[in-house]
Amino acid sequence: MRVHNSTSVCVCTVWGGAIVAVTVISLVGLAAVVLIPVMSHSTFYNHLLHFLVAVAIATLTGDAFLHLLPHVSLVLDQCAMTMTT
Repeated sequence: MRVHNSTSVCVCTVWGGAIVAVTVISLVGLAAVVLIPVMSHSTFYNHLLHFLVAVAIATLTGDAFLHLLPHVSLVLDQCAMTMTT
């Protein structure tokens, strides 16, 4: 099966690349989960753990805001339309 766009790409190639990318990203996360407990409980460990928690919170907050932006723009557009009519 082929996709007919400006460039023809086999669907199997796209799915294969996507599966490889997701696998690599998941293995990086798994490596972090395995390596952090192996490290001794030093000050570096504590700083690293605080940094990773901060990155996780920032990522989730940013994701929530990016998901809410389209809804806000729709509400603002509706408000602008009601004010002009």
